[in-house]
Amino acid sequence: MKSTFFVALTLFHSFCVGQVVRGFRQFPDRVDISLMEGMLSIRPLADNAVRIQFVKGADARVPELIFTLAARVPSFKISD
Repeated sequence: MKSTFFVALTLFHSFCVGQVVRGFRQFPDRVDISLMEGMLSIRPLADNAVRIQFVKGADARVPELIFTLAARVPSFKISD
């Protein structure tokens, strides 16, 4: 029983791999987090919705073909 638990715990730990945060920049409408493998962008869309986008390597933003209304950006605050 103990060996099964140990193997399961070891396998679980090997699948949980994080990334190192290099830094972040806060803009009025989003937060860009620089990681070792790319850029993570978090953009609040409404009081109960956010958009999370991860771009590997160089920033390759493509034009978006999504119709949106001119909605105000909700206020947000970054904390540790």
